[in-house]
Amino acid sequence: MGTPKPQKVVHMILSLSVFTLGFLFLFPLTALAQIGTTHAAGGGLNIFELYQQMGLLAKAVFWVLVAMSVWSFYVAISRYVLLHQARSQSMQFIKVARPLLDKNRIQELIKITKRFSKSHMARIYSRVCYELTTNIELHKSEESDLTVDQMASILNRAVYGETQVVTAELKKNLSGLATIGATAPFVGLFGTVIGVINAFTGIADAGAGGIGAVSAGIAEALIETAVGLFVAIPAVWLFNYFINKVGHFTAEMEGNGSDLVDYFLRKGMRI
Repeated sequence: MGTPKPQKVVHMILSLSVFTLGFLFLFPLTALAQIGTTHAAGGGLNIFELYQQMGLLAKAVFWVLVAMSVWSFYVAISRYVLLHQARSQSMQFIKVARPLLDKNRIQELIKITKRFSKSHMARIYSRVCYELTTNIELHKSEESDLTVDQMASILNRAVYGETQVVTAELKKNLSGLATIGATAPFVGLFGTVIGVINAFTGIADAGAGGIGAVSAGIAEALIETAVGLFVAIPAVWLFNYFINKVGHFTAEMEGNGSDLVDYFLRKGMRI
């Protein structure tokens, strides 16, 4: 299966962002606007009047939710681009690395890895080759030999260490998606509570009850609830998607790193 072209990737990201942001805000707001317009014909409030009549705290909650949504899409786009670059450069790197390994040109391979700075596989190859050459040269100068088990232990630790570092870089800011997915409904609920409080405060000020007295406050509260839910759902989906992708990258680094170590051990660690 071929790697998508960068133009197609950007188009997919922008399409997803526009569609989801529109779904997040325009759908619930349009529905409420229709309700508000119907009410306005009989002296009710429309959606713009509802927003204007929100208290300062309720408006702050609304824009906090908008900011959380924007941040979640920023993280998603940045991670998608990074993973795409890592995959693309790794495929290119492997094509270059295999002939160099077959010809035992390890030093040249180490230099080549610098051209593929986004490649997760280049990072693993670079670290393993560096540890191999450094330890062999060190023990040659000391006129001592490393056993196969000692070298295997050194190289496997290098694979593990570099895998952990690269995995942490790939997961950067993903915890923010998890936090948004977990907290956005509660932020929306907080806004809902504020709206309900405003509704009952209005009743107390007017000295009258009934659905007409509380409808504006309830509508305001429902806006906060809807936005909170629609911010949380994509964030949770995106978090699970990227965690799964990073997991595949981690397994790939561990597997290919182990294969590289076995390759050097079978060759007798010749440089």
